[in-house]
Amino acid sequence: SAPTTRYSPTTSPSRLSSLLPPLPPLHGQLLRRGLLFSSPPHAANALFHFYATAGGILSARYLFDEMPFRDIASCNTLMTALARTPGGLDVARQVFEGMHLRNVVSWNVMINGYVK
Repeated sequence: SAPTTRYSPTTSPSRLSSLLPPLPPLHGQLLRRGLLFSSPPHAANALFHFYATAGGILSARYLFDEMPFRDIASCNTLMTALARTPGGLDVARQVFEGMHLRNVVSWNVMINGYVK
């Protein structure tokens, strides 16, 4: 039998993208079922996290901009993805400053971004 490939917290983003289902079909399924833009934004956040983790920052940002319901997890995911890209820390700070609510993750993303 074929070996089972599993996700772990140490899985690299490039390896993770090979483990994920193709995102456009998943995106389409969520959209057709009305789950992508409904409140609470759990499905949108999950897809958004997939895009951001797999290195699709442009797709992730587009989805974030289109989300009618965003929560603190949405903003933290975007800031994390932006802070990892060259020159993205300034944009991450704009997102941070626009947040009405911040938590320890929000602050840690910004602190880690400036320390590195």
